[in-house]
Amino acid sequence: MAKKKQEAKDRADTKHPDYDKLKAKRDVVRAVIGGVDELLAKPDAYLPQYEGETQQSYDLRKQSATLNKYTKKAVKVLAGMVFAGPIAFDKTPQQIVDLSENFDKEGNHINVVARTSFEENVLIDGYGGIVVDTPSTVVRNKKEQARLDLNPFARIYYADAIWNWREGVDPVTKDKRLEMLVLRDDVQEPSGRFETEEAIYYRAYELTAAGVTLETFKVEAKTGELISQGAIKINTSRIPVPIAGELGAEPPLYDIARKNVEHFQTYSLMKSDAHKTCVPQRVIEGGSADSIAPIAGDVTLFPGTGSNGQFGKAYFIEVAGASLEFVRNLCKDIATDIASMTNSIIAGKQEGPDVTATGEIIDNTQETAELRPMAEGFKDTLERVLGFMAELMNKGVDAGGEVVLGTQWAIAEQKQEENAKRQVLADEANIEKTKAEAQSKLNGK
Repeated sequence: MAKKKQEAKDRADTKHPDYDKLKAKRDVVRAVIGGVDELLAKPDAYLPQYEGETQQSYDLRKQSATLNKYTKKAVKVLAGMVFAGPIAFDKTPQQIVDLSENFDKEGNHINVVARTSFEENVLIDGYGGIVVDTPSTVVRNKKEQARLDLNPFARIYYADAIWNWREGVDPVTKDKRLEMLVLRDDVQEPSGRFETEEAIYYRAYELTAAGVTLETFKVEAKTGELISQGAIKINTSRIPVPIAGELGAEPPLYDIARKNVEHFQTYSLMKSDAHKTCVPQRVIEGGSADSIAPIAGDVTLFPGTGSNGQFGKAYFIEVAGASLEFVRNLCKDIATDIASMTNSIIAGKQEGPDVTATGEIIDNTQETAELRPMAEGFKDTLERVLGFMAELMNKGVDAGGEVVLGTQWAIAEQKQEENAKRQVLADEANIEKTKAEAQSKLNGK
């Protein structure tokens, strides 16, 4: 198929209007999760120099900066509650269940792929895509087909790679659906025998009355032109890229990340002030600075005389550091705010002194919580992935079955049900025992 240039008005590298705004917020979250080095790579944004602060003090503050990884811990805690147990299948064909062992054709189990997508797409970015695809190998005969693994697989795309999209409404079901989706791939391709070079591709999915098409474009490195690699028809009823999270959503941990940056800045200030209170400042009163010798037990000082003929003085002063306690308490308050914000995602708004108790949070997830709807939405995403796999295997879009997430609250609810059943059996046994004892007493009389 002949390659052709793409017209300017139809360029696949056209960004969604909200892309840059959302990426700026994702960058904050990812910088905080990335750690100190990521934050110090942009000191003007994350650790600015204070007014009146000398360059030497500022450099020292940057060198000694440390980060409490509250945001990163929040991601692990939240994901851990959703994936406390393994994923279970329900009404899923065994042929598709077998694909779960190597779900992405990179050796990762569905549990690994799913948790990674939930952490990266849902919690960190706010949205992302799971592309369902099949190998592009051209099979020459049935013998070769039997030898090769041509089954569908799932691959995660981060929000940064979702370049553009358009949604519409299904005229029959009235459900929201993807009508256009453009993904950007930055890959390394061989250049000569040993070197590689970066290549950029755009994958444009479109849903039309004739079905789903995928057209791939390569960016010419020298000219920036987009060259079509050709379009293919996808054997699915919809664009086979289930969205994890919600397209165009802000990162749910953005406010927590901003608080984490605030703690990073405040904590660095406290460490800087603490350092200054621990370093006495030498003062020379009269005399000559050149005549002041270092302080030591075997050193004699000769301060010389001042302009008034009196001997000069050399001594040290220490900063009292009265504000240190205020800054220390401020750091504690910010950390408490972060914990409260994280807990509100898990358990919603709670009242009472035990709102941060882990057991209470797990056992009493409320309707105001955000985590449970996130998990339910992600469950739907995984089921759509299985549905597209079934469709690509000619089994029908509804043949993928269902999944059951091993969430912390589901496990807790199951234990409660099991305990309730055991209690019922125990009560019934006690009743029978009591009846038997009463009958035995009657028989004895």
